[in-house]
Amino acid sequence: MKFKIIVIALLTAAVPFAASHGASAGEASPSWSELPQASMPAPPKNPPFRVGGGERVEGVTVSIPNGMGVDGMVMVAGTPPKPKPGDKPRPSSRFGFGGDGFADTCFTRGDQQEPGQVFAWGDSSDATPALTRQMGVIPMRAEKLVERGEAVSLAVTDLWVDPATTGARLIGKREVPLKLLQTAPGDVRVYMARDAAEATLVVTFPKDQKFIPWSLMGERSDGRVAHSSGCRHLHVALAAEKGRGESVLVRAPSVLGTEAAAEPSLPGRKKVRFRTLVVAASTSWLGKDTEPVVSLSLGWEGRERTIERGFDPSEDNDGF
Repeated sequence: MKFKIIVIALLTAAVPFAASHGASAGEASPSWSELPQASMPAPPKNPPFRVGGGERVEGVTVSIPNGMGVDGMVMVAGTPPKPKPGDKPRPSSRFGFGGDGFADTCFTRGDQQEPGQVFAWGDSSDATPALTRQMGVIPMRAEKLVERGEAVSLAVTDLWVDPATTGARLIGKREVPLKLLQTAPGDVRVYMARDAAEATLVVTFPKDQKFIPWSLMGERSDGRVAHSSGCRHLHVALAAEKGRGESVLVRAPSVLGTEAAAEPSLPGRKKVRFRTLVVAASTSWLGKDTEPVVSLSLGWEGRERTIERGFDPSEDNDGF
């Protein structure tokens, strides 16, 4: 009942939100059958004992950071595209400003509740997850946001990663088409797809977001928290089974504009106006429904805020 009250409040807030900020409505709550079908299988049950150090998966880099040593952490990341002739060097730090602060590829780890149990995909994802060398071979899922004009999808790659050898072995690949439901101020977008027994909610940042990368976070109705760190998108799976229902509240910063600071202490320092956007999504399947019911609403949380941020002007960050 608590979630229903929150949803009603958000629906009320969404009316002035769309009218005053030029949001593109789309289909806020589509029927289940209108959502594109996806395939998001659980991790395999039996991991290999070892993955050879020479084994690789296209688009994924498993490496030991400089200075870590042989017993240090192992980092997993999306392989950056090869620079084209004439391209300028771009900042490599994920904590920089501009689009380079967000990664298109995000990784989710398969976890075990106890040793010997089957793996399950976790709720957390990261652009550059760190693994310990002693943890053994684990399944990981790489999701890359792919935009081809108006068509948007997730390129999903499941793989085994061996931190001890830095080897990676392909499990399977697939492309998950997404349906755009809402475009909010700041170009925050909400997509959905469906599997046999769950809805796939995807909330995305714009590629040229002029803000410090923010961890997208979703509060689920069962008390779990889903979050992504350093990524352009957050993926939340909501159960869509007979007699069940789930919900999530996702918070995302919506950048409404920037302007030069009146007396900047650093070259390039600017004022950033932003407000917290809340996405409320739920699934349910009651006795009389012929298929699962999906509900979605967007609204503001708190007031608009202005902060000052700057960057090193020697780093070409699209003028921010």
